[in-house]
Amino acid sequence: MIRLASSSIGFGYRTWAYTVFRRHLATSYSNRGKLLYTTGQRKESEEAYDQAVAIQKQLAADFPLQPEFRQDLANSYNNRGVLMFGYERRKEAEQDSNHAMSIRKQLTDEYPLRPEFRKDLADSHQTRAFLLLATRRRDEAEQDYNEAVSIYKQLAADFPLRPELRQGLAKGHLNRGQLLSAAGRRKEAEKDYDQAVSIQKQLAAEFPTRHSFRDALVASHMSRGMLRSRMDQRKEAEQDYDQALSIQKRLATDFPSRPEFRE
Repeated sequence: MIRLASSSIGFGYRTWAYTVFRRHLATSYSNRGKLLYTTGQRKESEEAYDQAVAIQKQLAADFPLQPEFRQDLANSYNNRGVLMFGYERRKEAEQDSNHAMSIRKQLTDEYPLRPEFRKDLADSHQTRAFLLLATRRRDEAEQDYNEAVSIYKQLAADFPLRPELRQGLAKGHLNRGQLLSAAGRRKEAEKDYDQAVSIQKQLAAEFPTRHSFRDALVASHMSRGMLRSRMDQRKEAEQDYDQALSIQKRLATDFPSRPEFRE
């Protein structure tokens, strides 16, 4: 009996270890896909993502009660979709985006108390909106941006101490504002820009050492300034540009090793 128990434990450990190795292998393929994409090796990058998806799809099927395996699979679909879009293979990009969205929606339904799954779903809506805009499907893109803003708004309310969730909400407002501005709905766009500026201003004040928050605030001021200029609100536009310039000057001073801020 003791020998049998020991054997069972050993078998269970080997099964667990093999599963962990498969997950790490898939992660390595996914990371290599990202690297190859940045170096312009398109075919090799796609092959690496294909390998990651194949392994993660099998893991998700073998262990349906392990949500992290499905989360990994959705991430790879999302990343491969971005790759396809970069190669102007828009139909395939949209298919991958929809696969990621479907998995993330399922995870959110099954685990409503896991904020990371809700955040991933909001990000999927933002990604798909971007893809839809590229194919001139503005109404559908707006629906996705609305969903993203709604999810992030609830997340920010539920987890007020997680600044990245408020930043996600600000990004959602900024993206939707850009869509509305391009559609000529300037008053609605201005409201979204106001929301983005307000959230990012607060984040920049609370976390002065995190340059990404201040950099995002610059982008929102610039976007609102351009909108106000088109609305013939020249004084207000100038104020936004002045604010952006002031923040950029401070960033260049505070982070001299980051040449993009001086640029």
